[in-house]
Amino acid sequence: MSVPFEFCTMRQTTNEVALLDSGATKNFLDEEVWKRLQIGRTKLPEPLMVHNVDGTKNRTGKINHCCWLKVYHQGQMV
Repeated sequence: MSVPFEFCTMRQTTNEVALLDSGATKNFLDEEVWKRLQIGRTKLPEPLMVHNVDGTKNRTGKINHCCWLKVYHQGQMV
């Protein structure tokens, strides 16, 4: 299920869409969203392979960078 939400950074606030209850064990940003929001990032020591729900490798390839985000839901950091 895709859910619209407001994404706030130090530089701007924008409306985005999140995939709800995807079963992912981490939070991910699309690289286009990352570029548009100009969020800082750090290179990972080892790239991470991303797999889709069906077990296939994700077509965008490995994750090479990470960024730290504080996620708030209903006024609480989650």
